[in-house]
Amino acid sequence: MSLTWIDDVLNRYETPLLRFATRLCGCPQRAADLVQDVFCTLCRQQQEKVQDHIAEWLFTTLRHRAIDSHRKEQRMTLVAPDIQAETTAQTEDPAAAVESVETAQALSAALTRLSERQQEIVQLKFHDGLRYKEIAEVLGISTGTVAKTMHEALARLREGPSLKEATR
Repeated sequence: MSLTWIDDVLNRYETPLLRFATRLCGCPQRAADLVQDVFCTLCRQQQEKVQDHIAEWLFTTLRHRAIDSHRKEQRMTLVAPDIQAETTAQTEDPAAAVESVETAQALSAALTRLSERQQEIVQLKFHDGLRYKEIAEVLGISTGTVAKTMHEALARLREGPSLKEATR
């Protein structure tokens, strides 16, 4: 296995995997441990067997590790992404920072109207950038179920107040 390939995969997927793991287990330190475990497992895999579906393999393996961890600890929770910290760190203009925080809070509140499965699919799609096929493989469901659940989630989000209204 090429160390360059592992470095490329690590550079591309480490941050999305950390966000996903943090949402699954609710603890950044535990999330980092899970991601590290996934990359250690990747190092033991044959590159040819996983390179064509690396995103699906990484997210699926991580999800299974998080579920195993939950079974051991009996306290797994899904958490909304820490958008506020990310947007505040990226913004220097105080007015823009306040607006970003308000938007993040409104988005987080809107996501709570969704079921856990809907939240997971929306976050994998929009926050982690996975395609429907990849999401389906990560969650062990059909692509059609992903599409239907995404459609229902977006419809439910449209029913509530808009983000502009919520931040006023």
